[in-house]
Amino acid sequence: MGYIYAPWKVNECMGRHFIDILHYISKEDLSKLSTIHSNYLYYYNGITRELGEERLNVTKPVLKTIMTQADDAISGKSGLCANLRYSHDTACIPLFCLMGLEGYTLAPSFSEVWDSWQCKDMMPMGTNLQIAFFRKKNCERILVKFLLNEKEISIPAIGNVSGPYYDWQDVKSYWESRI
Repeated sequence: MGYIYAPWKVNECMGRHFIDILHYISKEDLSKLSTIHSNYLYYYNGITRELGEERLNVTKPVLKTIMTQADDAISGKSGLCANLRYSHDTACIPLFCLMGLEGYTLAPSFSEVWDSWQCKDMMPMGTNLQIAFFRKKNCERILVKFLLNEKEISIPAIGNVSGPYYDWQDVKSYWESRI
């Protein structure tokens, strides 16, 4: 069944319907395959009761680079005003867990993943994270806001300044403690 589900899943993400999967499997089987896929993806790439945070180690250098490049842009060293990175779900999940994004710091067991983390909502095709920095004129304080798939997302472990805005120094301190 996995050979039918994988191409169908990609087609659905792209808004195409080349394969009418319901001719081959039932809605119940499709739901089971979706559950298995979500469980597998988070279980092997996120924080789980059985595996702990082991998978997050691979993204520590990436998070450190993000912080360094952000500081260089803020200080004017780099001359950049935007920095784009591209990756796959299997790299984004551990990075988002390491960053402490809302919904990514759970530690469920394999059988509980589906109850709190569903791939279609948390890691759809084309997932993107925007980290936007703000500074008032004549003010040293830098505020930062996070958008996951164009929706504001929080970092529950850090107190916000106001609404979705965080102090960049607080975010860096938290991330440095995670590295």
